Amino acid sequence: MNKLHEIIDKLIEVRVTSELSPKAGDNLDFVIESLIDEAGIVPDYNDMTPEEIEDIKYFESVIKDMMSLRLAMA
Repeated sequence: MNKLHEIIDKLIEVRVTSELSPKAGDNLDFVIESLIDEAGIVPDYNDMTPEEIEDIKYFESVIKDMMSLRLAMA
């Protein structure tokens, strides 16, 4: 759960420090709000389909790449 909070913090940081288009900003705000809403829910990975697990892994890799890119630009 700690990693989820770190991801939320990084997304908020990206939102505040980046000059995004209004649509991209709105979409990122929606993602952040959705993650905050889901932060209290612990997923049961035993009930997930392989596709759902792959989606989660893909999302994690996208966030890690985005954070690495932001750190490289800083």
